[in-house]
Amino acid sequence: YPGNCGDTTGDGNVDTICNCAGLSINESIIPQSYTLSQNYPNPFNPITYINYSVPNYDFITIDIINISGQIIKTIVQSSHQPGNYEIMWDGTNYYGISVPSGIYFYKMDADEFVSVKKLVLLK
Repeated sequence: YPGNCGDTTGDGNVDTICNCAGLSINESIIPQSYTLSQNYPNPFNPITYINYSVPNYDFITIDIINISGQIIKTIVQSSHQPGNYEIMWDGTNYYGISVPSGIYFYKMDADEFVSVKKLVLLK
């Protein structure tokens, strides 16, 4: 039995190579599904981070929405390659003005995926 991943087996047959226990470069880099993670820190002041994953080439939008349902800022609006992403929000609206403390939502929109999560800004 070989000691290292990729070593040949002990029978001398060079064609037989140890399998690397399920490790696949593609699986570790390209996510299997869309995900929108909970922001951190939460509650936050003055900035928070949002992680999300995109498994296919897709156009992604992430909006910040106030408790009244109004979009106060779009923080992501672009085509994405498959991968894992992080975006920062600094608690400001479209005009660069700090928004009041309170509960906000962030919504990720993709071609066949929508997810909404809650975040809390404390000042």
